Amino acid sequence: MLKILSKDMKTFFLFSAILMIPAFILWNNWKSDNFLPIAVFVQSALAYMITILTVMINEQDEDTNNGYLFIQTLPIRNRNVTFIKFSIPVIVIILLALINRGIYSLFSVTSDILGKIDSITIIFSTLFLINAGMIILGIYLFGYTKFLQFISGFIASVVFGSLIISKLFKYDKGDLGKIATSIEQWLMSGDHYLFILSGLLIYAVMGFVANLIEKK
Repeated sequence: MLKILSKDMKTFFLFSAILMIPAFILWNNWKSDNFLPIAVFVQSALAYMITILTVMINEQDEDTNNGYLFIQTLPIRNRNVTFIKFSIPVIVIILLALINRGIYSLFSVTSDILGKIDSITIIFSTLFLINAGMIILGIYLFGYTKFLQFISGFIASVVFGSLIISKLFKYDKGDLGKIATSIEQWLMSGDHYLFILSGLLIYAVMGFVANLIEKK
């Protein structure tokens, strides 16, 4: 089990070195209060990329090398393999949150601002976790190749839809502007306990369903 964990975590450390270390150097040499809001969202985007890439690359490796077929020949329970697979995103997100917190603490900002940054980080981490769970579950359901075809079409639809919406609304006008403002206020409120608990519950349910699929 530990070999599966260490194998999958190598991908995380690789992408972290490629993406987070340059970002760390940049943040450390550009300590500007005006730059901080941008840094929060850039770091979140990097964390999302690393989380999803870690999951996708690991599953691609399993698919290419028939990893799951090989694991089934070993004296390892399917539920333990599923547990490890769903544990990887949790570990990755926790490590990224700690790294981000360390980077943000380099800025000369108040503890109140750092608290709000932590709140936003937790919200995004919950969303990333759910997204990672959906990807793993989708691969369990359809297989890596079919799921990749589906997700590619889905992403293209989202991008195309976003372009259409951007033409219909402006950020500072109309209903979209009000929605964006409400979301921003909610992110900064710190009142996210129900959302986080719901996200963890959803993730646990996806892990349970994936375990049932593996038992077939």
